[in-house]
Amino acid sequence: MAKAKSKSKKTSAKKVTKAKPAKKVLKKAATKKKATKPKKGKDTVDLECFLTTACIRHKQLPDECEELQLLRGFRDNYMRSSAPGTRMVEEYYQFGPKLVSAIELDKKKASTYAYIYDCIQKACDKIRLTENEGAQKIYTRMVHQLSKKYLPEY
Repeated sequence: MAKAKSKSKKTSAKKVTKAKPAKKVLKKAATKKKATKPKKGKDTVDLECFLTTACIRHKQLPDECEELQLLRGFRDNYMRSSAPGTRMVEEYYQFGPKLVSAIELDKKKASTYAYIYDCIQKACDKIRLTENEGAQKIYTRMVHQLSKKYLPEY
């Protein structure tokens, strides 16, 4: 038994000396996160969504904030009720994570998230007034501006 203990001490000592710095491990774990589509009736915190990121990281709001609840209802009840709206939602899931990654590399990301949050507020105002087409136009214009700046290939 004494031999087994000394052998395991050597093994654990090797692991400790070869361990990666915590910063690198955390950074790697953060970059591996994939976007998740909310399941019916259950939304998940998704920081690969630029709308969620703007609310949660930039404004320090909870995932259940009024803005995100309104936008989720808008997505599920209005956007997905038409073929063009459904296409827009699906496209969002394709480019959203890429957009967040590109914004995160920008030194001026705080101003970009402020712009996104401003658009979110304007869209929510339209949704509250049941001006759904107006809310969709705000979203479309915002996506166009962000894509032009961060994802010119789209």
